[in-house]
Amino acid sequence: MPLLEAAGIRVVGHGGSLVAEDGREEAYLLRAFDSVEQHRAQEDAFYGSDVWRKGPREAIVSRIDGMHSVVIEVPDHAVDAFKRP
Repeated sequence: MPLLEAAGIRVVGHGGSLVAEDGREEAYLLRAFDSVEQHRAQEDAFYGSDVWRKGPREAIVSRIDGMHSVVIEVPDHAVDAFKRP
């Protein structure tokens, strides 16, 4: 989380699912971007950086069985509603 935020990626929320699908524990990471273009540019910059590749990448990726991304457009007040105190 701190690495994403230091890279300018706005992390809105994160945590574990309240329901295990197919008996598997799942987690989520909610990030907010001003545009799809900003999303791509910031992700490309972060995930291509030495901070990620030479840092925690292997430890994190080794724990992931699978993933998927969902991109939706929401108003700012909806983004704010997901933020945890």
